[in-house]
Amino acid sequence: MHREDVIYASPWVNLHIADVETPSGARIPHHLIRVPASGSGTIMVNPDGRILLLFRYRFIVSRFGWELPAGKAEQGEEPAETARREALEETGWEPKNLQHLVTMNTSPGLTDQVSHLFLARESDRRGEPVDSDESVSLRWCLPAEISALIRAGEITDAFTLAGLLWYLTLNQDPT
Repeated sequence: MHREDVIYASPWVNLHIADVETPSGARIPHHLIRVPASGSGTIMVNPDGRILLLFRYRFIVSRFGWELPAGKAEQGEEPAETARREALEETGWEPKNLQHLVTMNTSPGLTDQVSHLFLARESDRRGEPVDSDESVSLRWCLPAEISALIRAGEITDAFTLAGLLWYLTLNQDPT
């Protein structure tokens, strides 16, 4: 990269353009999205082996889908605290004993956004979700149900897909 300029900046997202030299030597302008804050989410598993998903509408892609609870870190917040707070706000369930599974870049050809995924095999019901705009409904799903939702195209969020597929295929104690 020879140069990078800011086109637009906000607390949520920054749009930049970079002067990039490719491996072949060509120089091209490349748009990139810089995300100032990381995100975190949680796979919450109940004693029956069911995973909590929320059903929500995403206006950007004009569709409903099932997702893991997740969100943006607040200033100075550690990733595990973000995961716990977001799960509680979005579902009314508070995850306990969070275990870090993986840190990922969901679209590194376009953005530098970093997302952290945690596992909680215990959670406590604290009440109704704080933000009723976050989801239409909640559902504890068996792994077979999740596989069917993925095959049916009802789970398309990259973070959720990566997290669920990690859990379904590598379901081992991460410690």
